[in-house]
Amino acid sequence: MTQRSTRRALVRLLALVECLQAARRGKTVPQLCVELEASRATVYRDLRSIEAAGIALQPETINGEVRYSLARASVPGVAVSSSTLAALWVARSSLRTLDGTQLVDELDALTKRIARELGASAPGARAAGTVSVGDASVAVSNGSVLRSLDTARIENVRAILTYQGRRDQVARAREVEPLCWRMHGRQLYVAAYDCDRFDYRVFKVARIGSVELTKTRASAHPDFDAEAYFARAVKAWGGGGQECAAVVRLSPRVARFAREWPLVADQQVERLGDGSVLVRARVAGWVETMRWVLGWGADAEAVSPRELRAAMREELRRAAGRYEGAVVRGVERVSQTVETGGR
Repeated sequence: MTQRSTRRALVRLLALVECLQAARRGKTVPQLCVELEASRATVYRDLRSIEAAGIALQPETINGEVRYSLARASVPGVAVSSSTLAALWVARSSLRTLDGTQLVDELDALTKRIARELGASAPGARAAGTVSVGDASVAVSNGSVLRSLDTARIENVRAILTYQGRRDQVARAREVEPLCWRMHGRQLYVAAYDCDRFDYRVFKVARIGSVELTKTRASAHPDFDAEAYFARAVKAWGGGGQECAAVVRLSPRVARFAREWPLVADQQVERLGDGSVLVRARVAGWVETMRWVLGWGADAEAVSPRELRAAMREELRRAAGRYEGAVVRGVERVSQTVETGGR
């Protein structure tokens, strides 16, 4: 699932909570379908997700129609309610990549306490943040790895991690001093001081196999500028680190989303007469730019520079080649099974 789909699902869940909270007489599923622009299956799935998070729904049958609203429960002496719990749950769902860190553990403890005070009555109800968000998905990190790294950072000790970088044939041990986290796209990275290389490095958490804490105290790093360091790292992730201007055209069908899911934060959007838009941005390289363009499918076209157009053309040519000629054995059987509905 793409980052755009994840955001869309979270926005839809928050909108659902607001609809249920504001409705005096509740909302029927058909009404929710219209307001959320979602299918009945999606609405029912989201309602089940809300209940699974321990947020009490109050269904009421009126004139043969089932109407849903949030239960009017609240925590005595505290300004929180079911809608507060729902808001915390939606926010927590967007932080699944940070599972295992101290801050997220504290948020989980808070939501569990609120759910307990509100008296979640659904059988098997779980605390907010421990349930999946419908069709939303993010790259979830290994909780034990993340917890150990966070412990090393908080207790200011060194850690030995097994790491297999992009150019490494096998994983190898690295002694590091973890400093801070950052998200890039859908991936989580940790900046750390590499004790073997005597320099700062960025490690992708998904590539860390294990973490062992040591008793060696970490050094102080008063001059480490996290923002500046990650800004340089992002250029490397973007491909080559050469900043350049890119222009991408989005079709009228998706033009309205250009500002909602930007290529870069300071992009410029120019609306054209046919309803399409041109997105102009300074980018760090082609890798992330190409992924962004490909994410829009046939609704996006890389206009300039020529190097970007050439790279896109080659990528699309190779992708199209996967669907030409004979189907790989085994894949053909899977394809036939899908097309016949498993018969």
